[in-house]
Amino acid sequence: MTAFRAFAIETFGGRHDYVFVQHLDDEHPHVHLTVRSLGYDGRRLNPRKGDLATWREHFAGELRLRGVEAEATPRRARGKVRKAEHGVVRTIRNRGEQPRVERLAREEIVSEARAGKNSLRPWEAKTRNRQAAIRDSYRIQAGDLERSGDPADNELAKQLRRFAAEMTAPETKRDQLRRELIDSLTRRGARTPSRGKERGGADDDR
Repeated sequence: MTAFRAFAIETFGGRHDYVFVQHLDDEHPHVHLTVRSLGYDGRRLNPRKGDLATWREHFAGELRLRGVEAEATPRRARGKVRKAEHGVVRTIRNRGEQPRVERLAREEIVSEARAGKNSLRPWEAKTRNRQAAIRDSYRIQAGDLERSGDPADNELAKQLRRFAAEMTAPETKRDQLRRELIDSLTRRGARTPSRGKERGGADDDR
């Protein structure tokens, strides 16, 4: 909590109103921070991706200062390509309803399947290429470490190669929905007996 307070003060103190609350009643204790976008100088907060990365690195640094091992690595460097589910979407699902954005995506996937299409969206192709480049980068770094001759470097090279090998294939939200659709159709087909088998069973009884 002290690390987060220090981060908030240095990042927003004297410029924006903010409030944060710590949750300890969860499997993973965490802190929620809400910042008023309109600053004291009349300008609105409009963070870019670079700002978010800087904030994560800053917070990780505050944790390390307090003896907590932490690194602010981007999702893609860890083999993750999908963002965490938005709170609003999770709330809608918890009510037993299907989020509109997910329903439309499912309908689009079903329509493509019926038309015999399975085309990648530009961002999906870009995601796959980027993750492949990251895995290649880990392997290249492992090769450099192996050539150093240092036992510590060689051990790190083994860890890098193992990490690269264990990185799961990138799965976007559309990939997940497509996989769920295929699994659902497969299970439905396995549960539905053919008419021929039904007739055969009746003949056997006689």
